Amino acid sequence: MENKDKLTICFLWGGQSSENQVSRNSAVSILREIDRDKYNIICVGITSRGEWLVTDASTDEIADGSWEDRKGNRRAILSPDTSTEGLISEDGEKIKVDLIWPVLHGKKVEDGTIQGLFELSGIKYVGCGVASSACCMDKVLTKILVSNLNVKQAKSYIAGKTDFEEDQDRIVSDTAKYFSGFWPLFVKPSSSGSSVGISKVGDLRELRNAYETAFKEDSKVIVEEAVVGQEVETAVLGNEVPLASSVGEILSSGDWYDYNSKYNNIRSKTIIPARIDDNTAEKIKKQALETYKLLGCRNLARVDFFVRTNGEIIFNEINTLPGFTAVSMYPKLWLYDGITYSRLIDEIIKYAMEQ
Repeated sequence: MENKDKLTICFLWGGQSSENQVSRNSAVSILREIDRDKYNIICVGITSRGEWLVTDASTDEIADGSWEDRKGNRRAILSPDTSTEGLISEDGEKIKVDLIWPVLHGKKVEDGTIQGLFELSGIKYVGCGVASSACCMDKVLTKILVSNLNVKQAKSYIAGKTDFEEDQDRIVSDTAKYFSGFWPLFVKPSSSGSSVGISKVGDLRELRNAYETAFKEDSKVIVEEAVVGQEVETAVLGNEVPLASSVGEILSSGDWYDYNSKYNNIRSKTIIPARIDDNTAEKIKKQALETYKLLGCRNLARVDFFVRTNGEIIFNEINTLPGFTAVSMYPKLWLYDGITYSRLIDEIIKYAMEQ
């Protein structure tokens, strides 16, 4: 039975993006660790078809995907009518919610779309706001904004889908000329997560194919030089006065840290702290906080960098809804700094309720 003295949190997971499984894995980790003596929990799974279902599914059912067929699931919507203060189920029940935690990844959930619905509902939520989420999800917009800081970025080229479809040869040729001497390259959809749609290329044929792959995910593509060096990350937590964690390092099992290396290959490893000197680590943390503030972030984000072999720091990207499994970098970084997974959950909820 629901305790009305406790905060009621609605967890959203799943979704129509290619990162449905990643979302469910993060949700399972949180639901297994959250202190249910402190919070009332409502679970709403979003199916791959886009249906919102209030469910009492177990974490095992969420993990293997069988939750979608669970008897007792009820369709529900989040009402934009602020007087509702929460969800309306298919049988007309109003379910009051104090806080929404979108454990979601990918399009329509990290890009400000769903945050707009939260704003209309008047319910507090975990994560960055509409504008910040939209800017951070779009790699091109992020690069443009971050260029206002004293933060170095990889050499890049931007292409649009319409231009590519009109003259593929010209786009491929122009890209090759622009990066003369800088190969290999990474070709990325401007708005995607978990390395979906990203390719590493070493010649013109691969470049053309990579463009075609990336344009399946987005209408805007960014091509970047492959930075030789270490891939490092720091976790940021807080609102007006955020904190940055220690810096961690990614050791990919593959040629680069693609979707398979992140989620399917157990040989991929993280090293905390990263194998860099203290001065470099402090610079990374400083740049992460500057980027976080410039982009209007709040609550939490993970900021990713490269460190070249000569020690130069290169900003890579920022993730406003980072993976949250027990082995994800974001919670592991805070754990190294002394914040347990369950306490981190409490801290994120606390900062979200302050907004």
